[in-house]
Amino acid sequence: MAKLRPCCTDRSLGGEDWTVYQGPVPTLGSHLSSPYLDRPLIPLAVALPPLLENIEAELANKKLELTKKRRLRRRAELIRGLLMPSRIT
Repeated sequence: MAKLRPCCTDRSLGGEDWTVYQGPVPTLGSHLSSPYLDRPLIPLAVALPPLLENIEAELANKKLELTKKRRLRRRAELIRGLLMPSRIT
């Protein structure tokens, strides 16, 4: 198997440094397969509320580190924003 090599770096996630790795390019005739491709698509309005409930349950845990709480709060804000109906102007 070919070794992965760094492709680019992204610092858009709150100053954290994320390196994106470029994998080997498939040859013609090869078949790309993923178990996720076989699953039916679920609307965000159905998938996000349970995620938000899990995050809020985790936030209720008083033993969490401050950094983890901050990350969970940001994630909860993002999900709430996605669940809000958008205004068309």
